[in-house]
Amino acid sequence: MIGFRVAENWRGLEKSRKLLDKEGTLLSYTVVHSPPAGKENTVPFYLGQVSLEDKITHIMEIVDAEKEKIKKGARVRTCLRRIHVQGRKGLIGYGIKCRVTG
Repeated sequence: MIGFRVAENWRGLEKSRKLLDKEGTLLSYTVVHSPPAGKENTVPFYLGQVSLEDKITHIMEIVDAEKEKIKKGARVRTCLRRIHVQGRKGLIGYGIKCRVTG
């Protein structure tokens, strides 16, 4: 992973490495207008059911896409994105999301 260092003792490290930078297909999606606590500033956002190369289905947020490109059957690729920040100088949490590639 270029540009940052990952703590080697992080318990989600192996699972995240397996999911990062994988291609797949968008099976279905929904638009979220009523977000959970902490995501009020990000509405609307898209959640998709994605089948990756490993043929396992995952539910992921879809990022960096125009709504016209988000459609059933679209090709997607997983990516690392910021999920939350704890306070001004707090811990920054990252997670796996997906973006439409074609």
